[in-house]
Amino acid sequence: DSLIVNEGERVIVGIGDGAQWRAVAIAFSLPCLLMLTVVVAGRFLGFGDDISALSALIATVVYFGMLYIFRSRLRVSYRWKVIGKA
Repeated sequence: DSLIVNEGERVIVGIGDGAQWRAVAIAFSLPCLLMLTVVVAGRFLGFGDDISALSALIATVVYFGMLYIFRSRLRVSYRWKVIGKA
């Protein structure tokens, strides 16, 4: 906000801390938790290791597919800003 830059200058852009943690959760934490949940549920329901693991992989592919489909909604929640000069 208080940083004065001119057109053509090299700058460093970033996102806020809250948005960074949200991005980490969406990209890493939630898929890991999803995989673990599906594997445990599969084993609890009596499926073998191979079916449980395959189900976890399929669930993760579906998860990232849904993220891709709703990427325009996710993009709105992340605002890039100039945080310094390069």
